[in-house]
Amino acid sequence: MAAKYRKIDPRMWHDEAFSALSKDDKLIAIFCLTSSQTNRIGIFYLSPALASEQIGITLDGYHKGIKRVSDALGWGFDKARNVVYMPTWWKYNGQCGPKTMTGHLKDLHDVPKTPLLKLFFENTKYLKKDEARVLDTHAKGIAYPSAFGVQEQEQEQEQEQEQNIDSSEVNSEPSMLEFPVVGKVKEWHLVRSHFDELQECFPERNVMDECRKALGWLNANPSRRKTPRGMPKFLYGWIERSQNKAVGMNGAKKEYVPPSHGIDLERLV
Repeated sequence: MAAKYRKIDPRMWHDEAFSALSKDDKLIAIFCLTSSQTNRIGIFYLSPALASEQIGITLDGYHKGIKRVSDALGWGFDKARNVVYMPTWWKYNGQCGPKTMTGHLKDLHDVPKTPLLKLFFENTKYLKKDEARVLDTHAKGIAYPSAFGVQEQEQEQEQEQEQNIDSSEVNSEPSMLEFPVVGKVKEWHLVRSHFDELQECFPERNVMDECRKALGWLNANPSRRKTPRGMPKFLYGWIERSQNKAVGMNGAKKEYVPPSHGIDLERLV
């Protein structure tokens, strides 16, 4: 959901980089800041056709102009996915508190998979500590580092790779719990390092208790079992939903469950 209101610093008219832009390029920059597709987090999909129509320039003029604008203003631009990322967004639209920050991050639902997400999650320069923690929790939730620089593969190829996983590799650390999975490997092991990551993400939850509940559910629902690569995503989602349910029962606003955005959460193992 795009924000109805957003802050724009009027001093941009005195900014050297902005002043050096052509008339059309300035319109493109302002459109990026005020478009109905601009969201609350500063990384968003921007339709070239809509931009061309509303700015009143040719489609080719927009494609060339958005590149010049991004380079001049230090924005990130993913041409293949038409995603714009503004690194200083939180400087003008941050300082909102952790609860509001959690709500803003719902806008990630509409952001295509892009390497710019890695930069977005790592950029906490203008955030307060509690806001940065919220962003970091969501980053861990979708395991963004494993998704970048890796070429997408067809589902059949992933399944073939899944079947070739060496059980000795899966069990490289001491196991805390064993989960039944589908594929050549019949068990997925919850190791200490992964358990510690989950506990860090959910400090208010009894992570071991939730993992045991998840194990019981998988045992009772064999048709819903996951692949070894899918287990980290499954456990994170299970504990997140449990936390949201607990918050909802207390009458508070539910926390946001991070989306995958096409990012392969199953590459954690």
